[in-house]
Amino acid sequence: MAGEGELRDLSPGGCRVASAVAVPVGVELECCIFPEDEGNPFIIEGATVCWSRSMEFGLSFTKIRPAIQRQIRELCRKRAPLG
Repeated sequence: MAGEGELRDLSPGGCRVASAVAVPVGVELECCIFPEDEGNPFIIEGATVCWSRSMEFGLSFTKIRPAIQRQIRELCRKRAPLG
């Protein structure tokens, strides 16, 4: 299965993806996240679809290198609203 989507609600443990591709719950995917401010994509070796509905689905990162998880955690911290 291959496709593209727009990343929403990124966290170190998963994300929500808006996509025209219908993805069934339980499918395991490999993901490439292309952050706007970063040079290289973040490669998530394993992400399981934990919910799916029209035009979006949720992923739980199940196989991710610690260095990538740290980079995602830092990216989330930078983008967190101040308050």
